Amino acid sequence: MLRSIPNGICNLKSLETLLLSDCSKLETLPTSFADLRNLQVLSFHGCKGLNSPDFLLPPSSALGSLKDLNLSDCNIVDGSQLSSLGLLLSLKKLNLSGNKFASLPSSISQFPQLTVLKLLNCRRLGALPELPLSIEVINAHNCISLETISNHCHYTGLRHAIFTNCFKMEYQSNMESSFGTVVNIHQFGSRSSYPQVCSLSI
Repeated sequence: MLRSIPNGICNLKSLETLLLSDCSKLETLPTSFADLRNLQVLSFHGCKGLNSPDFLLPPSSALGSLKDLNLSDCNIVDGSQLSSLGLLLSLKKLNLSGNKFASLPSSISQFPQLTVLKLLNCRRLGALPELPLSIEVINAHNCISLETISNHCHYTGLRHAIFTNCFKMEYQSNMESSFGTVVNIHQFGSRSSYPQVCSLSI
């Protein structure tokens, strides 16, 4: 099983896409990983070793071209680990689905071009912090512990928001104040006083 990436891959200076999906034993990246300055798509889906305290992504300044980052199902327990991503100025899509963190760092609001945030099956996530004004799509399906969404600003560019199976969500007060005008709210069935399905489009 792959535990580290061969240094030779970092000689591919023009590399734009790197998929390391399901390398469950991957624990370290070569120091020269920062040389992949043209990298636009990076996937660590299923790389459970990312939960290791020894695992660090290169500084954001070294990933200045990165547009799509997939960290889904990486067994990330502490949301503060994501703070090491720093400010990814070009990042547009971030997939954090299937992880075990209870909160996200407030620094997520500093991704100036982020349009898509996926949080499916983050079952311990209790609150959604303030997001970038650029956000267009949020998918938080089956975030069963999610209760609150930051209402400090209005996401005027939001086109699609999914909060299905977010049973603890106080959707009427939180969603409308956070997202502005809600065009469609669909509810099917109930669990206690909360909807089983809540999908919003703006």
